[in-house]
Amino acid sequence: MATHRRYHKIRATQRGLTLLGLIGIFSVFGVFLLIGIKLFPIYFESYEVGKTLESLKSDMKINPRSAPELLSTLLKRLSINDVRHVGRDQIVINYAENKAVVRVRYEVRFPFVGNLDLIADFDKQVELSL
Repeated sequence: MATHRRYHKIRATQRGLTLLGLIGIFSVFGVFLLIGIKLFPIYFESYEVGKTLESLKSDMKINPRSAPELLSTLLKRLSINDVRHVGRDQIVINYAENKAVVRVRYEVRFPFVGNLDLIADFDKQVELSL
């Protein structure tokens, strides 16, 4: 009976986190930090694509009726903003009744750890009035 009380007393006074638990918490935190560090440039580039598309709306110098001019201007602006994952193949310009729809759809695949890749798929569009 005395050993039972002694064990219960020791067990009741133990508090805190073990070293193994602390390593586990830091490991999980480290994985999420690694994912965030790898994803930030991809999503920042997506933000730049959206901002560039929106700038086409406010630019009065562009003739939205001319698809080659529109495409050339968009590609130049994307290059200035250091967007590397968008090319001519990912840009589609469609004309409807009184508007031109510029759509940029692209996918970014980047290595995560070992042979695991993370894939981000983006689809942005803007409507320009003619």
